[in-house]
Amino acid sequence: MPKSECYVTVTYEAGKLTGTIKRNQGDAVALTTFDPLTVLPDLIDTVYYENISSYVQDNYFFKEDYLKHPFFSDGEYTDRINKGFPHPSHFVHFYNAVHQINDVLTSNKKITLSQLEVFKQFYNLKFTYKIEFLRENPMYQQHELVSKYGFIKNAPDSEFQWETLSYNDQFDISGMFKDNKGIPMRFTYTCHSLEDIIFSVWHYLIMFGYKYSKCQHCDKYVANLEFRKYCHRNSPYKGYTHLSCNIAVDHIEKNMKKRKNSRRSYLSNYYPLAVYDFLNEFDALISKEVPKNVNTFYKLEHITSKQYVKEKWHKKEYE
Repeated sequence: MPKSECYVTVTYEAGKLTGTIKRNQGDAVALTTFDPLTVLPDLIDTVYYENISSYVQDNYFFKEDYLKHPFFSDGEYTDRINKGFPHPSHFVHFYNAVHQINDVLTSNKKITLSQLEVFKQFYNLKFTYKIEFLRENPMYQQHELVSKYGFIKNAPDSEFQWETLSYNDQFDISGMFKDNKGIPMRFTYTCHSLEDIIFSVWHYLIMFGYKYSKCQHCDKYVANLEFRKYCHRNSPYKGYTHLSCNIAVDHIEKNMKKRKNSRRSYLSNYYPLAVYDFLNEFDALISKEVPKNVNTFYKLEHITSKQYVKEKWHKKEYE
């Protein structure tokens, strides 16, 4: 692998999408994993925006924790990101790409493969890719039969092998994926720049019809084939950061209802006339119309706190 190249692989296997980046790092090769469904929206969090110029690239600045993102995790770009001058010329395309992603997410635009070809011109993209399917290794079964007799050499040690897609007279890209539905598949992109890495992942998502939607818990975008309320990132809500958003929501909601019942019992004993108003305030926040995001749960936590209940409902008219 030449020093200027890296390989981005997006693999679909067992119903799960995974990504890796293979880079040269000195005399060794570094392998970084990433989530193709969240990696592009999370790229927006590596920068902050200040509307100070008519030039897009002059309004973006790297955050100090940008290295947490997998595209930067190997530190390759650290020496090129000068904190005193945060938009050197070689990051112009990167800032524009981030702006492009943010625009697509917030405006719910749909990008097609033909539009991506235009992007390739603008961003000087040079990535190429190959498609592979995981199929049974015919030599493996032969090895299983013959190895009993001990005269086979250099036998394959895997029952399955990755086969590169080959062309034939009946090749049809629209039918290719349909015919291989359910078979593990991977795209390996040869990339030559940071923009190549970004748009290679985007290329895969566009080709397979992924769409972005905002998680109703963490308020971050995620790519899916079908709409889902919650993503699989770790919840940002304190005490539940070890759980994914889709799981954390149920746990947090159950805990809030326990807090509600506890405060209701307290008010029933000392301020019974306040129970109705307290329940109305709680139910207004837990209704189906209100998104179960972090802010909503913090509000519920606040109105079910002992201090709040004492301050708001300890009134003579409720006795």
